[in-house]
Amino acid sequence: MQPLPRGAQFLRSKVLWELALGVAGDPSIPYQGNRDIGVVIGNGSQETFKPSLRLSPGSAVLSHAVVGGELEAAFVNPSAILSLSKD
Repeated sequence: MQPLPRGAQFLRSKVLWELALGVAGDPSIPYQGNRDIGVVIGNGSQETFKPSLRLSPGSAVLSHAVVGGELEAAFVNPSAILSLSKD
């Protein structure tokens, strides 16, 4: 396996990627395709699956998903959020 570039975002993504790689990892998917991953932790011992923790790495847009309740946590670059303008 090739080494990842340096940086915190790549390290966080590597953890999530390794978990999902065996199920959904396909390095041939184009950049604009479904390449983003998420991890859902929950309880599947009942009649329906009940998620309790949903995580994903990505852009600052994911902060809106956290606020809206779609995710409990997201790994994003905080400087991207601070640089957003209200133009």
